[in-house]
Amino acid sequence: MAIVVITGCSSGIGYEAALRFARSGNTVYATMRNLAKAGPLKAAAEAEGLDIRIHQLDVDSQASIDGAVKAIVADAGQIDVLVNNAGVTGIGSVEETTDVELHAAMETNFFGPLRLIRAVVPAMRERESGTIVNVSSVAGRLVGGACVAYHSSKWALECASETLAMELRPFGVRVAIVEPGFFRTPILDKAADGFRAQETSPYKDLISRMSALYAGASEASGDPAVVAATIENAVTTDGPKLRYLVGDDAEPFVGGRARLTDEEYQTLGDKMTDEEWWAKFFEFFPQPAAAAG
Repeated sequence: MAIVVITGCSSGIGYEAALRFARSGNTVYATMRNLAKAGPLKAAAEAEGLDIRIHQLDVDSQASIDGAVKAIVADAGQIDVLVNNAGVTGIGSVEETTDVELHAAMETNFFGPLRLIRAVVPAMRERESGTIVNVSSVAGRLVGGACVAYHSSKWALECASETLAMELRPFGVRVAIVEPGFFRTPILDKAADGFRAQETSPYKDLISRMSALYAGASEASGDPAVVAATIENAVTTDGPKLRYLVGDDAEPFVGGRARLTDEEYQTLGDKMTDEEWWAKFFEFFPQPAAAAG
């Protein structure tokens, strides 16, 4: 069984991933920035008798990462799997997003995973064994208006992940990118709140449509346990891939975007009212041609 380190385990995808890996017999080091939020995971692990060891780790802090990795390796001997899941949202137009807000999203969503990767890769490379899973998003494959910080950080993570996969392939270390669509997590709720808070923006029409999209997503989004299952599959499958889209909306988002020109995609929102934005969004994506019979 593997030694698995997961970030952002206080709720959502990280919480479910910790339980998923532990139920499969792995030793899980579930990390989070604020240990005051560890109660639900600790209780669930105790109730099921799972080997989940909770550690404090702030991905924004190199000192925190160094201390946590040192402690885990001292306890377990090595790290076989790293799941970079911790993340924050970032809502706002390019014009209105401050440097502080942009840096905050990049620190957690981009530089945080890279810090952890640099901490674990040397040992994985020397052993010629290990897996790194970076939890990105469909937001790393296409853009939405008025959320430049979040999308920029995920696009950057996609680039770094693909580069890393190319670099580590000769050493037998697997890299996977998991790209969820909309799932019921605190980050989705925070994003929806962020859009609602910008009613006075000069981009209020676009923000109104994005707010409607996220409101609909909050009602229709899936169980984060589905993402956890995909993360585990990316680690254990005999037929690994680089990217894993997850969720009923993920393929329509990414596949539909790929079938539109840049100009068509730029004007997509002009075709819908606010009320139609979620209900009719996918109707405006062209569908792939049916195979000839």
